[in-house]
Amino acid sequence: MSAIKLEKVSKVYPDGNRTVYDLSLTVEEGEFVTVTGPSSSGKTSLIRMIAGLEEVTAGELYLGDKLANDLPVKDRGIAMIFQNDSLAPQLSVYENLAYGLRIRKNMQAAEEEYIEKRVLAVAALFGLTELLLKKPKQLTGWQRQRVALGRAVVRDPKLYLFDEPFSNLDGELRARMLSDLGKLQARLGATFFYATSDIREAMSLGSRVAVLKDGFLQQIATPRCLYEAPVNRFVASYLVPGTALFDGCPLTLGEEPSVEVRGVKIALPQDISSRLTVKEDCTVTVAFRPEDLTVGKEGIPARVKGKEGDYLVLEAGGADFLARGEGSGEVFLVPDAAHILLFDGETERSVLMPTAEFGEGWAFPPTPAEMRAFSAKPKAGKKK
Repeated sequence: MSAIKLEKVSKVYPDGNRTVYDLSLTVEEGEFVTVTGPSSSGKTSLIRMIAGLEEVTAGELYLGDKLANDLPVKDRGIAMIFQNDSLAPQLSVYENLAYGLRIRKNMQAAEEEYIEKRVLAVAALFGLTELLLKKPKQLTGWQRQRVALGRAVVRDPKLYLFDEPFSNLDGELRARMLSDLGKLQARLGATFFYATSDIREAMSLGSRVAVLKDGFLQQIATPRCLYEAPVNRFVASYLVPGTALFDGCPLTLGEEPSVEVRGVKIALPQDISSRLTVKEDCTVTVAFRPEDLTVGKEGIPARVKGKEGDYLVLEAGGADFLARGEGSGEVFLVPDAAHILLFDGETERSVLMPTAEFGEGWAFPPTPAEMRAFSAKPKAGKKK
């Protein structure tokens, strides 16, 4: 059974601002799905609709087998972990952990033994046993987030929603929490739906990743599928910052298919040419990831602008990108044609069908022109 099912869900606010458009996706029980996208892509609106903190304007939201559009928050059986730990400052760690249970149990004295047992078990799980008598202000940021997670786990929900929960932590503490979170989900066997603007976080945590842009679902697939078979130009460049994009490249079919990038002819390997969806010569956008471009003695001309870690920052055709190697001034780049990505110059959709291994998640989201047309602020309609 699916844990979450969205069917053509949209969100329109009273002022006409629309943040989610006709979105459909399914999260199976026990999955760890991450949702990512740039600012204003609709991640928070999506999470809040699932949690019941925002109304669904149109479409249908199911939690398990229940239509949940109008289901009260308390009846959704979910736990939500925010960026802010939201701990009660006047309560001890023990009382913060027990709070949710006390509300649900209505402080019945006969159930105090059950509450204590659950709190102690969760405290042991999160390494909080020695901190139970402390107040939140006495804890580190990392410890407070563990208490916030423990407070959710103690209720034993089947669905956990996360909205940028660790963005306030520094690099080392954040890495520790992310590692702990992956282990926790495997141990609990619960469904995790996790929103983040951090691309590496989304790709490393999720068994599947949903990519949003301007309220539209672009693609949902495994991290490897997203990397190997991005459905459009946006997914390719967003998931791998520093991707080189060359517009207006002539694609020639025939017995020896090739594409020309800045005057350099690149022969397309059989594995690539056999997956082309176009039937005649046309103009495409060519993309290479940083690891698929290397400085050489001849190849695509570019200019070095600086360095970023182990990669050179280059410019060609007015756009910056990354590549491997050493050099300065004018250089040449040797592409790995086996990993070339090709996109329609107008619709920005991929013109390469994925292999059978990566067929999942393959769909055609709206083109940029369609997205602009849909994005005209509508009047808020009646909620279904």
